[in-house]
Amino acid sequence: MLSVKDYILLCELARTGLLPAQQSGGVLELAAGLEAKLAGIGQGDLAQQIGRSANLVDWEWDRREGDGERPDRYFFVHREHNHGVVVMQEPAETPFSHTYTMDEFMAALRPIAEAKGTLSFTGLGQGGWRAAELAALLGAGAVVFGAPGEEELPGRAVNYVGEDDPVGAYTEKVVFVKQQGELKEEDEAFYYRKLEFDPAGNPVIAEQSEFSRFVSWFYQRAGTVEPEIWGLFFPGPEEEGALLADLGVYSVYLQIGSLNREGILRSVDETIRYAGKVLTANREAMVRELAKVGDEDYHARVPEIAGEHAARASAFVERTYDSVQTIFMGIALFSLDREPFDVEPWMAGFYDRIHELLDGEQTKLEACLDQAIASHLERLLQMPDFTLEW
Repeated sequence: MLSVKDYILLCELARTGLLPAQQSGGVLELAAGLEAKLAGIGQGDLAQQIGRSANLVDWEWDRREGDGERPDRYFFVHREHNHGVVVMQEPAETPFSHTYTMDEFMAALRPIAEAKGTLSFTGLGQGGWRAAELAALLGAGAVVFGAPGEEELPGRAVNYVGEDDPVGAYTEKVVFVKQQGELKEEDEAFYYRKLEFDPAGNPVIAEQSEFSRFVSWFYQRAGTVEPEIWGLFFPGPEEEGALLADLGVYSVYLQIGSLNREGILRSVDETIRYAGKVLTANREAMVRELAKVGDEDYHARVPEIAGEHAARASAFVERTYDSVQTIFMGIALFSLDREPFDVEPWMAGFYDRIHELLDGEQTKLEACLDQAIASHLERLLQMPDFTLEW
C-alpha cells in the first residue's frame, strides 16, 4: 500500500526526465543508480527519500514498448500484489511528446485488469488533471498534487495542495497540507520538499491560509486592464525586453516597484477625468445622431439610438472599474512582501466616484433625449404659413 508521500515521490522521479534513458527495474535500485545525476540537478535528496520508503521496496518501473525520450506517462507496478500506478506528465510541447489513445492505455493496462488487480493514477499540476480524467474513464482512483482548480476534478480524485497554494473556486476534492517552514525559493517547485508528511507518509492536514484564499479570489476576479487605464497608472515606456502585452496581473507585478501612494491617488483622479471625457464624447455623439433622424423614422430610431449609447456608457464604466480593480488587486497581492498598500479604502472611494459619474451621465443622457424629443415635437407643431392666392 503506497502512502501519499510515495505517490509524490514517484511523480517527482518521473518529472526529472531521467527515467527514459534507463531500463525497467526496481524503483529503489533506479533511484540509487540515478543519485549522482539527481544531485547534479539539485535533487539528490529525492533518491535518498525514495530509498527510505519501505512501501516502494517491491515496486518497479515498467518501461513500455514505444516509449519515446519523453513519454507522457510512466507505469509503475507491484507484480506480487498486482497493483499498478500510472504517473501522468504535463503536456509537453516538444517533438517527442505523444498523446496516448484510450485503446493504447487499455492495452497497456489490460494485464492488471484481467488479473483483477488495482490501478490508480497520479500526477503533478496539469498532469494531475489528466490523471483524474483517465482515472474517471476507467473507474479508478487518482491521487494528484497541485492540479488546476478552474473546474471540479472528475471522478474519484483527491487533489493535495500546500496550505498557501492558490486554488480555484472548486475545493470539494482539495486537501490542504501543511507546508514545510523556511523553504528556499528553489524548493517551492518540488512538492516532496514543500509538503509536510508524518513518519508513515501521510500528509499533515492544514486549513487553507488567508493568503491562498486571497490569491485564489484574485486570479478568479482579475482580468485584463484596458490600455488607456494602464497608461494612466503606468505612464512610462515599456522596458526593453519586458513582456507587457497582456496588461494583466503579471504586468502589474513587473511594475509594482514604480508605484507610491501619491502616484496611485493621482492616477485614480486621472482615470475619473478620462472616464468623464469618454462619457461626454459618447453623449455628444448621441445628440448628433438624433439630430440627423428624419421625422418619418423618429419613433423607431430614437429609442434605438438612445439604447445603444446608454449601453455603451454602461459597458465603458464597467470595463474601467474592472481595470482599476485588477490593478488594485495586483498592488495588494504583490506588495505583501514589503510595506503593503491599503487599497481597500482606495477601491471603495473609486467605486463611489465611478458610479456617481455613471448616475450623473444617465441623467445627462435623459436630458439630451428629452431635449431632442422636445425639438422634434416643436417642429411638428409649428404653425404652417398661410398665403392668400387671388
